[in-house]
Amino acid sequence: MWKYLEDYYEGKTNAATRVNQEIILFNRLQTTKCKAGEDVGQHVDTMFTFKAQLAALNADVRGQIFIQMLVQSLPTNERFDRLKGMMESGSKKMKSPEKVKDQILRMESYN
Repeated sequence: MWKYLEDYYEGKTNAATRVNQEIILFNRLQTTKCKAGEDVGQHVDTMFTFKAQLAALNADVRGQIFIQMLVQSLPTNERFDRLKGMMESGSKKMKSPEKVKDQILRMESYN
């Protein structure tokens, strides 16, 4: 019974609920921003959680799109602006979301 309710309300069995959940999660992914002074690690984990929840609904966000959302959600400062520049120049270090996450956390640790 619990599994049925969980699947139903997470949108795994009901198509209308699933579409609604996808929209909500995608909007959260697009609008979540990390403000200056907030915990960047927690913010990045939240972004990855939204991505995983979308994947569970068979609505996975492609890697490069997620990377752009992730980088654009970071606060404006010298380190993260450098990261954005690396992205724009097509750095090979920035080809997977996990590598970008590692780079973000590394840059944040310099603080």
